Amino acid sequence: MKKVAILCTLMFASFSFANESVSTKNSFYTTVTSNNSSQYEVKLKNGDIIRVTVTAEFTSRGRWRVEFVNACGDFINVGFSSDYADGTPEFINDLANVVNANYEC
Repeated sequence: MKKVAILCTLMFASFSFANESVSTKNSFYTTVTSNNSSQYEVKLKNGDIIRVTVTAEFTSRGRWRVEFVNACGDFINVGFSSDYADGTPEFINDLANVVNANYEC
């Protein structure tokens, strides 16, 4: 029975690691594995409003990651620190400062 279990495991492993020739040129893939993400609308210096996604980092307390598309159309993923709770006016001010600092090309 043990040999059959090992054989089935090896067979399953060989199927799950199948090689495919896939070209992902100019493709962006983003995976959010956390349920602690929030969406905010941030007003930029030039008056435009963009939508950003903010995710808490599990590595340290008070550390956040913000994701957005900048003025050139590039996907930006920036980490920042904030001593304030998610959603407070102070936190949103810290978030707006980070987005404005990294929005230009």
